[in-house]
Amino acid sequence: MKKRWLSVLLALVMALSLVPVQVQAQKSEIAEGEWENIRVNNTKVAFGGHEWWVIGDGKTGVFPQEGHLTLWAANPDAEFAGVFYRRGYSEEQENTKRYRPNRDYPWVYYVKNPSGMKGWSKPAEYAGSTLQLKMEEMVNNLSAMERNLLYARTLTAKNDDIIGQDAKEQRYWVLSTSEYYSIHNIPVRTWEDEVRYLHYWARDADDSFGMRAHVLWGSGVLEPWTDPYFNYVYIDNWARPATTMSLKNVAFVSRADENGKSAATVGGGLVKATWPMGTLKYTMKSDALKLKVYAAEQENTDALRIAYSDATVGPNMYISCAVRNEWTGELYYYGKLADCSKSGSGTAEIRIWRTGNMPENVVVEIFSEQANGDLYTDFCSEPIIMKAVVKNRNTWTMTDFSGETHTHQWDQDNWTADDEYHWHDCKAANCPLRESNYRKDGYDWHRYDQKEVKWEYKYDGPKCDSPALYFYSCKCGKAGTEMFTVGEARHFWSACLQIEGDRHRRKCWNCDLVDISPCYGGYATCRYRAECEGCLELYGTVDPNNHTGSWSWVKTAETHGKYYNCCGVTVEVEKHVWENGACSACGYPCDHTGGTATCTKKAVCVSCGVEYGDLNAENHDPAAEWTQENGKHYHVCKNGCGTHLEEAACSGGTATCMKKAECAVCGGEYGTVNAENHDPAAEWTQENGKHYHVCKNGCGTHLDEAACAGGTATCTKKAECAVCGGEYGTVNAENHDPAAEWTQENGKHYHVCKNGCGTHLDEAACSGGTANCTKKAECDVCGGEYGAVDPNKHDPSAEWTQENGKHYHVCKNGCGTHVDEAACSGGGADCQHKAVCRICQKEYGELGMHNFSENLGWAATCTEDGQKAHRICADCRVLVLMDGEKATQEELIIPATGHDWGEAEWIWNEDGTAAAVRFTCKNDGTHIEEPAVDMTHRTTPAGCTRAGETVYTAKATFENGLYTDSRTTVLDALGHEVTHVAALAPTETEAGHTEHWVCTRCGLYFGDEALTQPILQEDTVLPATGKGTPTTGDSGNLTLWAALLAASGGAWLALLRRRRERQ
Repeated sequence: MKKRWLSVLLALVMALSLVPVQVQAQKSEIAEGEWENIRVNNTKVAFGGHEWWVIGDGKTGVFPQEGHLTLWAANPDAEFAGVFYRRGYSEEQENTKRYRPNRDYPWVYYVKNPSGMKGWSKPAEYAGSTLQLKMEEMVNNLSAMERNLLYARTLTAKNDDIIGQDAKEQRYWVLSTSEYYSIHNIPVRTWEDEVRYLHYWARDADDSFGMRAHVLWGSGVLEPWTDPYFNYVYIDNWARPATTMSLKNVAFVSRADENGKSAATVGGGLVKATWPMGTLKYTMKSDALKLKVYAAEQENTDALRIAYSDATVGPNMYISCAVRNEWTGELYYYGKLADCSKSGSGTAEIRIWRTGNMPENVVVEIFSEQANGDLYTDFCSEPIIMKAVVKNRNTWTMTDFSGETHTHQWDQDNWTADDEYHWHDCKAANCPLRESNYRKDGYDWHRYDQKEVKWEYKYDGPKCDSPALYFYSCKCGKAGTEMFTVGEARHFWSACLQIEGDRHRRKCWNCDLVDISPCYGGYATCRYRAECEGCLELYGTVDPNNHTGSWSWVKTAETHGKYYNCCGVTVEVEKHVWENGACSACGYPCDHTGGTATCTKKAVCVSCGVEYGDLNAENHDPAAEWTQENGKHYHVCKNGCGTHLEEAACSGGTATCMKKAECAVCGGEYGTVNAENHDPAAEWTQENGKHYHVCKNGCGTHLDEAACAGGTATCTKKAECAVCGGEYGTVNAENHDPAAEWTQENGKHYHVCKNGCGTHLDEAACSGGTANCTKKAECDVCGGEYGAVDPNKHDPSAEWTQENGKHYHVCKNGCGTHVDEAACSGGGADCQHKAVCRICQKEYGELGMHNFSENLGWAATCTEDGQKAHRICADCRVLVLMDGEKATQEELIIPATGHDWGEAEWIWNEDGTAAAVRFTCKNDGTHIEEPAVDMTHRTTPAGCTRAGETVYTAKATFENGLYTDSRTTVLDALGHEVTHVAALAPTETEAGHTEHWVCTRCGLYFGDEALTQPILQEDTVLPATGKGTPTTGDSGNLTLWAALLAASGGAWLALLRRRRERQ
C-alpha cells in the first residue's frame, strides 16, 4: 500500500471527553492549490513559543521560497521588547566607535560590529547591529530540530533594503519597508498591547543620515505615500521578527491550544479526528528520532499489542499512533500510547471502537514523538506501519506489519502464576504481551486436580494406621487447600537383628509389630560379602568383578593386561598402542622392523612408525629439472645429499649482439655474445633531421641511417619526411588555412586560421540590424549581435496580467516592464465571488459579506448525538460556529456521550456464599446493567490450634473489564482429641512408659492432663530392666548387653527420623 502518512488534512478529537481535538494531516510535497487551510495574510501558525502570521506561501507574498511558509510574529511577546537598532552611549565605552552625521549633532558612541566582521561605516548598517544580533540570539534559543526547519537568508544592500555589508545566514530577520507595504491586511500589520500601539524596527536602504532607521507604526495604517517615520538607532523599540519555515517533512497540522494534540494523554485512550481551526501548529518528521516496534501475529483480539525499544528518550518524548483509512489515508484517531521521558522500551496496546464511517480495513501508524507544547513545533520519527481489520466494533486482526515481527517463544517448561490464574511467559525479547497476562499461552483459572507426591505439597507423613497426606496442586505447580492420601499406613521400626538364612528381625516402636525380612543393601567385593543396611551383618556371596586392591601391568611383545593384588587375577588384556616407539598405555618399547633407508633418511618401522637403523649412501632420487653452472648441467638429488647426477658440458644454440647461446639439452645460456649479430626494427626512428632503424636486441646500433626529405611546411606545422613520415625543418608563417565561418568580438568579425596560429583574416567592423529592449542589433555580414540594447523598444503582449489589484501588459521581449499599468476597477463582490475588473476582466479585492441565519442546536445524550449552535449562509451555505470559526456538517455533531459507568456495586447474601454486581451510568441513573457473576471458593482446613477459613470469590466481566470481590468465613480451631495412656512399668525384657496423653488428630504428646506440657514420644519410654549388671570377669551376659545396646541405638535413630518427618 502506498504510504498515506502525509496525504490528508485532518485532525483529532478526544474520544472519552469529546473535546474537539483538532489535528490535520499534511502533504510533504508542496504544490499549487494543495494548502487548503493556509491563506496568506489570514492564517496563524505556532512556532518557537510564539504565534506567527503566514505572509508568504512559497509562491506569493513576502519572500516566497518554494516549499516554505514565510512567517511574521503576530504578538508583542516579552522576548521582542526593548531592542536597540544599534546600542549607543553619550560617552565612550569599551568596544564602541563614535559617529555624528554633521557638526550640528553631538558625538554618540555606538557598539562596534562583532569580531570577524568588517567595521561599520554608519551606525544604521543592519549587519552586526544590536537588532541583527538579537535576531541571531532568538534563533540560537531554538532547539536544533527547530533551527533546521528555517531557511537561511542572505540580506544584501543590492536586493534587500539594507546598507553596508551583507548579513549572511539569517534565519530570523525584520521586514523591509517594501515587504511591509506589500501586506494589504491591517490586522496582520497591527502591533499593539492592551493600551497602545507599539513601534517596531524595519529594514531600509536610506543611508542619508547614517544614524537613523525606519520604524513602523503598530496601527498598521502606514502606506508608501505617507511620510516615513524614522528613529535614532540608539533608541529602543520592538523587534518584530520574520522567518521562512520549511514544510518538506510535515506529518500533522493541528490546532495550537488545549483543543489540539495536547488534549491527548497517555492512558486517556485514542482521540477522534476533526478539522483544525484557529492558530495551527506543525508536527514534523525528523531523522533524529528513532524507534523499533515489535508485534506478534494477532487475530480476533480486543486490542493490538506491541513492544517497542530503542525509542528516543527525554523530556516530552512519547510513543504515539494514528489510525487511518487504508486507501484514502483519512485520519480517524490519534493518541499517546507511552511516556518515554525515562525509558525507551516497553509495551503498549491500541484499543478503539469502530464508529461512524470508519471502514474495517485501517492502517495503524506508530512513531516516536516529541510533543513540545501548544505554541511549539512537535517532531516525530518515520512511522512504523501496521495494517489491521476492525470487526464487531472492537475486535482486531493484524494483517501486515512493517516493523520487526515478534514470534512468541512460550516457556512451556515453566509456569507463572498469581492467586487465581496461571500462564506461560514468552522467553523472546521485546514481547508485546509483557503486561497482558490474560493474552499469554495457557492463561486459565487454577484447577487443583493434580496429585503430585513432592515435599512442597506434603501436609503430614504416614502413620501406623493412616497414609501420608498431600495437598492437591494445579498443573502450574501451585498448591491447593484440599488433600489426598499417598501410599499406605507405615510402621516405624527398631534396629534390625540378623537371624538365620540371611534374614533379620525388627519391631515397630509405635504398635510393637514384629517384622522378619531378607537382608538388603551394601556392596560385595572380590573377597568379602555385602553388609546389610538393616542389621549391619554380612550376607550373600562375594563379587569377583569388584576389586579393592592395587594393580600392575603384565606385558608381552604384543599385549598388556592388569594384575590385581587383592585376589591375584589378570584382566583387561589388550594390544599395545604405539607412540614415539613405545606403548602409550604401559610403556613397553617396540622391536622395530620393515621400511627402506635412503642417502639421507633411515628406515621407518612398520609397527610403530619410528626411524631406525643406518643411511644407504647409494640410494639417490634425481630431480626432473636440470641445474646449470660454469657451462655444465646436472640433476640434483632430491633427498638433499648434494650429489650431481648425469653431469655434462652445455652445447648447441646461437649467440646474438645482446644474448649468449642457449644449451640444447638444459635450455640454460652459456658462452659469450656475438657483437655483429643484429636484428633491425621494421619502423623508422627520427631525430635531428635524420631517420634510422633501431636494433631490436637493444644494443643501440643505428641501421640504414639517412637525412629526411620531402613534404611541405605550413604556418603551424613543419614538413613531413617522404621516407619515415616524421616532421623535420621549420614552419612557414605565411602558409594559412582560413575557416569558412565568421568569428565576432568587440563589434568586429573575421575568419580564424584553421591551422591554429591565431591570425585574424578578412577582419572588418560589424554593421546593419536593429536593437530592441532586450536584444542588440544583428550584423548583416556575420550574423552576430553587436552594440547595445534599446531600453525603450518594447513589444507588449495582447493579454492582461493582474497582481495586487493592478493590471498591465507584459513585454514579450522578457525585459519585465509593465506596459499600460493601472489599478483594477469596476465590478461587484459577494460572499462567493470577488469583483471582476471592467478592463482586464479578472477578479480582484476581497469577498463580500455572508447572509447568515442562526440555529441554536441541541445537547447530546448517552445514546443520541447532539448539534452545536451555528449560523448558515443562505447564499454559499457555509457553516460558522457562534465564535466565528468555520465548520463542516460533521463538525456540528456533538457525539453521544456514551455510558460513563460508575464503580461496581456488589450485593452479597447473609452467609457470604453468593453475590450479584450492579453498574449504574453516571450520566443517566436509569441506565443499569447487572452482568452474570461466577462464584468460586477456596477452603483452608482448621487444625487443633489453628483457625481455618473459606474465601468466596465473585467474578464478573463487563465492558471488557474483569471485576472481582470476595468474602471470608472463619473456621474455628478444632481443639485436641486426647487419649489418656496409663503408666506401664518395664520388665527384664520389655520396655515400659510413663503416664501421658496423646492427641489422635495431630499426634502431639503431653505430660499432663491440662495439656500444658508438650513432650516427645521418647520422653515416655522406660527401658527394660534386663537380668542384672555383669561383674568383672563375668562374660556370661555380654551377648545380651550387645543386643540391648544395638536395640537402643536403633530406637534412637527411629525417633530422630520420625521427629524430622513431623517437622
